Amino acid sequence: MRSSVHRIGIGIIVALVGTPAASALIISSGASARPSESYVGLFGGGTAVAVGPRTILTAAHVGGGKGSAFVLGNTTYSAVSTITSDTADLMSVTLDRDLPGWYPIAGESVRRGARLTIAGFGLTSDGASRNGFTWSDDRAEMWGLNRLDSAKDGHLFFRFDRSPGRQEAILTPGDSGGAVFITGPGGELQLVGINRGIYQRAYGRATFGDTSVAVDLTRQGAFIAGLNLVPTPGAAVLATVCGVFASRRRR
Repeated sequence: MRSSVHRIGIGIIVALVGTPAASALIISSGASARPSESYVGLFGGGTAVAVGPRTILTAAHVGGGKGSAFVLGNTTYSAVSTITSDTADLMSVTLDRDLPGWYPIAGESVRRGARLTIAGFGLTSDGASRNGFTWSDDRAEMWGLNRLDSAKDGHLFFRFDRSPGRQEAILTPGDSGGAVFITGPGGELQLVGINRGIYQRAYGRATFGDTSVAVDLTRQGAFIAGLNLVPTPGAAVLATVCGVFASRRRR
């Protein structure tokens, strides 16, 4: 069976086998790790993450422009302007007013085996099968864990392994533009990647062995420097366990 690379967001998914877009994070074996305050929100058909007082990052293929809405909790912000990277699937968006908080961007590259925390808005699971999970029609904010399998060509890769008793997260449509974090020495979340897509065996389900792909922000120094972000390590929040399961059924 041919594998395919899916860009998760609104519109047409770029793949070896053409398929339409759908939307969230599928998690196996355990509760998701979620901060007490989340600065990951909805942006169009995808996700975006706050990185400054009025700045969010998302995947460029999610689209959007002036007037596009970023929804964080119960508050809606409006995009004033956007900047798209010339070298990566990455876009920054300036909002019309201040955000309640944001995450710092990691300054050092991530090594293979590093623990990752992944967040996004997309399709939850509609149930488990022998080889993974099928997608539902429900989109929700989900947080999960995985391990970095490799970092190359400006991207981070993490595989959805069959790991009994250990949490494993994989992207699904709608997670594009979402966050990949590492945990800093003080327990703070540091943004290291922006979700881009999946190497996927079959559309409509998360299959063990599929691999998620994110833009590696530690390789985007020139683009990040151009955003003139305000460094605020205190804006990061500590990860706390939240009893949310991505394998929950549709309600």
